[in-house]
Amino acid sequence: MGTTIIITYNGGGVLIAGSRTSTGMYVANRASDTITLLTDKVYVCRSGSAADSHIVSDYVPYFLHQHTSLWKYFKYLVHLLKIYFYTA
Repeated sequence: MGTTIIITYNGGGVLIAGSRTSTGMYVANRASDTITLLTDKVYVCRSGSAADSHIVSDYVPYFLHQHTSLWKYFKYLVHLLKIYFYTA
């Protein structure tokens, strides 16, 4: 069980997390970065098994980037189709 504190204020927020990482019942690292950046404005606070939480926090930004890229393409395609059908 990890320690996480989130403080929000007008115009922003602060994330505070404990630094211990476990491997089963053993504390493997007492100075681990448990707050991981996913996107420009999204962070994840990792806790639990070090290997599991680390691999998930590595995969999520990759899939979010793919989704963002496809969404930008989709919006562009919809825009082109609107122009095509409204001018035809």
